[in-house]
Amino acid sequence: MTSQVEICAPETIRGWNIGRDFPAILVIACIAFNFGLCFINANVTPISAGPIILCEIILIGLSAAYGFRRLTKAKIFWLGVLALQIFWLGLLSMAKQELLMKPLRDVMILPIFVTLGLAAYRLEFTKILLWISAAITALAMFEVLAAQTFLMIFNFKSYFVAKGAMEDLNWLALNTFASGIRPGGRFLFDLPGVHRISSVFLEPVSLGFYAFISALYFVCVKNTMTRLQYGLGLFISFLLIWLSDGRMALGCLIIMLSFRSIFSRLDHRFSLLIFPLCLFLAYVVDQAQILNITGEGLGARIHSTMMVLSQSNFDILLGLSKYAFTADSGLADLLQNQGILGVVLYWISPALFIRKLPQQARIYLFGLSIYLSFGFLLSPAVFSIKTAALLWFLYGYLISRDFTHEAIEPNSR
Repeated sequence: MTSQVEICAPETIRGWNIGRDFPAILVIACIAFNFGLCFINANVTPISAGPIILCEIILIGLSAAYGFRRLTKAKIFWLGVLALQIFWLGLLSMAKQELLMKPLRDVMILPIFVTLGLAAYRLEFTKILLWISAAITALAMFEVLAAQTFLMIFNFKSYFVAKGAMEDLNWLALNTFASGIRPGGRFLFDLPGVHRISSVFLEPVSLGFYAFISALYFVCVKNTMTRLQYGLGLFISFLLIWLSDGRMALGCLIIMLSFRSIFSRLDHRFSLLIFPLCLFLAYVVDQAQILNITGEGLGARIHSTMMVLSQSNFDILLGLSKYAFTADSGLADLLQNQGILGVVLYWISPALFIRKLPQQARIYLFGLSIYLSFGFLLSPAVFSIKTAALLWFLYGYLISRDFTHEAIEPNSR
């Protein structure tokens, strides 16, 4: 654990600067590269899993090279976390006699993109994030207003079939991912004829997650934004949550808006208690059968996660079991591939690597912990590079910039 990180005053530099802006390019590429490959697959040439994996390797490798190029105490900590992840997954790969590359990619996004954020202290990312959100919203509205045309140009279904992530489901009325059509109808203000929108993310869950992550950032730095910027950022986030029908994203955002002032005053290490508390509440809900455990709703996902935990044996806890869980949860995914040690390392490292966080980063960590806790229970999509790269980059970025000392004075708005 280290007591300080590189916190540098931002440089006011106009115009393009590749050294300063490269982290933003990498994060945008992580968000959008699947969208570009989807276009190529639908209009140019079929795409297999190989080019997709290669793109991820290149983006993660470039992010690691940029982030770790100048080591500080904080970066050495994250280099140690990355080394532990590689060492542990290497041992499990030998024990299982299979190369666990995807599980390693899923977790190494954390240390690499936190470090990338730490190295991006010269970047003015708030306006960039607003522009990213505006572009994603424009494409989302295109998908709403001209769904057939949009999904012909960007055939989500054929892309996921080509990469081996989905069977060719003939029952889908549109060329969407399987979750693009919710069997019971939309949860948030159902509109006839409007499917769950995906925009650049190709599937609606990640669009909802992006909306929460961007809103979380705006909530954390609202004192450094004008009222117009803050209002616009939150409006776009709520709009994207509604369009994607993101139940988990909406719940997490409501909690953050309700408890922001409390989180700003708490020691950031109290965030470690959030997942155990969520796990306990999920157990109570499941045992009391408060929610319906059939279908694909929240009750069913909580129940499947509880079943995984109740059936866990020593091999599963060590990550040695070859049994494939069917539970749609992040916790089941981590346990299956890395065991309890992988879960603990992933959960505690963000809170323990620094003794005192700047206020904005402290608020962000509480929101991040709520989001991950729900994801552990409900969705393994929290590990996808499309959203996880941004999630962890913003955490490192908020620490490196220390916005506490850059707040806009009230009379300057």
